[in-house]
Amino acid sequence: MDVLMTAMEKIKNNPNRDKVGKYIFYTAFIIYLVTHFLMGTMYVYIFYDIGLSIPYRIMMVAVALAVIKILFFNRISNWQELTIEILVGLLLAVTAINSQTMDLLYYYIMILAAKDLDFKQILKVFIYIEVFMLLFSAFSVYMGWILEVVNMRTGNAGIRLSLGSVYPTDLAARIFYISLAYVTLKKFKLKLPEYISLLAICAFIYFVTDTKVDTLLILLLIVISAFYNTVTELLYRIGANTITLVAGAVVGIEIVLTYLYTANSRIFSIMDRVLSGRLKYGHMAFKDYNVTMFGQFIKEHANGGIHKGKFNYFFIDVSYLRVLMFGGVVAFVFLVIMLVYSVNKFMNDKTICLLVALLFAALSSLIDQHLMELSYNIIFIAMLTNNDYFKDKLV
Repeated sequence: MDVLMTAMEKIKNNPNRDKVGKYIFYTAFIIYLVTHFLMGTMYVYIFYDIGLSIPYRIMMVAVALAVIKILFFNRISNWQELTIEILVGLLLAVTAINSQTMDLLYYYIMILAAKDLDFKQILKVFIYIEVFMLLFSAFSVYMGWILEVVNMRTGNAGIRLSLGSVYPTDLAARIFYISLAYVTLKKFKLKLPEYISLLAICAFIYFVTDTKVDTLLILLLIVISAFYNTVTELLYRIGANTITLVAGAVVGIEIVLTYLYTANSRIFSIMDRVLSGRLKYGHMAFKDYNVTMFGQFIKEHANGGIHKGKFNYFFIDVSYLRVLMFGGVVAFVFLVIMLVYSVNKFMNDKTICLLVALLFAALSSLIDQHLMELSYNIIFIAMLTNNDYFKDKLV
């Protein structure tokens, strides 16, 4: 303990402390992003051949670097703050071990590691890495290094491509989150060429992946950008409490409807078709596993990747339900706290563009499973970062 205290004191007095800490974070961040991205592509089958544990070990290296950044380079107000951070981390570690899903725990560590850093720069790095990896994934398919997943919807002859991702909807979600990150970086103030580019991205998602949700989300992104000043004024009038209550009610209603779902109900059947089976499979999760306090492992059979023969599809798509079922009550409460804290922080700091980005991620997560996957959704990193660049000048 004395050695640790001595080391921390030396680092604290080092004039290059902040610079070294920043380099450590970005090293960890980039390693984690690249590895997590690859795990969502057909490279995962190469990892199966050479040892699936390799990417997880690489991510653990990134997380270890992030922990070093937190312990030795973060400016901690007092030991009580550090104690709370450690206790929360231990609780999330329990849920991660029980569920065999590390995304929420690793995201939490990265949030702490990014403390006081410039979110604008983090967002730039995120966009560069994501775009590069997206192009690399597509190029890998072109070169024949990985397989391409070609899919068709039932009753539809149209071909859906994934360009190296494990499933077309994952490609669409990836492009949506990159677009959201870029528009957030521009503070939702776009020029004509950028609007045209977003429309082109819309067309690409619709015709290549046939994913309507992400197509509609990007169209909404265009509309919100075009009327951003009006949206900003409206959100200030509504206030953080109302936003939180409405968002919480929507999420709560979706979870309750999922729990109450019955195939014999005509209304439920129509709703389930609109939601592409999310009520049905979510209800199966409640029925077969139910909710635990500290998480559980749930065996899923998704459409993505390669399948040999027939299989019984079962996958929890909705992010909120996924956190609740896999991570248990503890993880779900933590997610709710993150959402409430973020809404209030972005509103109080007058960084409305970050609040709008959070609402887009929250809206998307009513359908997809990527809310707590850092290589998709980066907005929670802004919880503890320096967000001065994003402050709204209208107020």
